[in-house]
Amino acid sequence: MTKFFTRLFVALVAMISFSFVSCDYDKDDSISYNLDGIWEGDIAVESIVTIHGQEKFSESKVRASFEFKQHDYTAHGIGYESYYVGSKCVELQFSYQIEKEVIYLTYENGDQQKIRNYFLDSNGLVFSGWIVNLQTNESYQFSMVKVAK
Repeated sequence: MTKFFTRLFVALVAMISFSFVSCDYDKDDSISYNLDGIWEGDIAVESIVTIHGQEKFSESKVRASFEFKQHDYTAHGIGYESYYVGSKCVELQFSYQIEKEVIYLTYENGDQQKIRNYFLDSNGLVFSGWIVNLQTNESYQFSMVKVAK
């Protein structure tokens, strides 16, 4: 009889432990899935220029492209950024990690940025928000559309 109760107890413990395992999807993984692909759009670059001895605020838009490649349906992967400075195309490679819905970019040269306060529609076609350089704390607003999966 003792063996019966021992087995029953072990079976109950196993069943109870399964009830504590969550099958909820991870929001960060879902964001990474929607982010996967090639995005094109504009990044607003703000600067202060001196004209005739007076400092003035200036804003220009830079055409840019981001490609995100999700790794095994998880909240991280690799990516490529390209933009034009005059007629010269600058291309950069980065790895990305999404933590608590914030997208962190780490570039090959060690620079780091984060994408915060962003909007990524559930269809994964519109992506806009703010890019923050973690070394200088400068922020850049961006707006992009997905051009390829």
